[in-house]
Amino acid sequence: MPSTWAVRLLVAVSAAIVVLVAARTYMRNRRIDYWTLAEDANRPSDQDAHMRILFVGNSFIHYNGGVEKVVASLLEEVKGVSMYARRYCPGGYTWQQHLGDAKDPKRSLYRLLGEGGQKRWDYIVFQEQSQAPALGGRETQKSFEALKGLMEYAKARSTHQILLMTWGYLHGDGINHPAIFPNYHAMQERLASGYCSLAQRLQDALHMNVSVAPAGLAWEQVHRMSAGSAAAELPAGKIL
Repeated sequence: MPSTWAVRLLVAVSAAIVVLVAARTYMRNRRIDYWTLAEDANRPSDQDAHMRILFVGNSFIHYNGGVEKVVASLLEEVKGVSMYARRYCPGGYTWQQHLGDAKDPKRSLYRLLGEGGQKRWDYIVFQEQSQAPALGGRETQKSFEALKGLMEYAKARSTHQILLMTWGYLHGDGINHPAIFPNYHAMQERLASGYCSLAQRLQDALHMNVSVAPAGLAWEQVHRMSAGSAAAELPAGKIL
């Protein structure tokens, strides 16, 4: 028979595990909700907007307050148009996860992009997990299949679809993929090729025009001029 203290310890550990699991689930749901609340508080409705843009990605978009806010501000300032921009960008998300959320009535992407809503968008911008388009083989094929599913939704809800090409890690990824990402330039080259290839495959498979926003190539120029930096992590970085 276990001692009283042993029983108490087992009960305490079990309770702690339950609390940790519950807390993790709560924070995950809260984090997803937080990262999807990206509209201007002074303009909760899109009724008066001249242009509507939805960003679907991860931390590459939501970092430093959100790329969608910068894009909206720039277009309002330069073009003089009223903007409505939103994002759905949980950290680390892949297109496979986004496709799952677009089908899940419990997720806001179901209303923003899936069958749970009817809002029309002028542009929908898709950004994949930071390595997937450059890995090749099975992983990039998974990206393509998930993106096809997302594009089926996008065709019915938007006029223009865009892939946001991301940028390589400052020092590549010598820990997880040393053979293909030994340094920044090797990683960036594979990312650029991967995104352009995905866009072409989509056009061939779905007979639709898909543009690529070459943010990664713009950052490559900055990298060359600055001899490498972590500028993308700074607030000014999201403007580029």
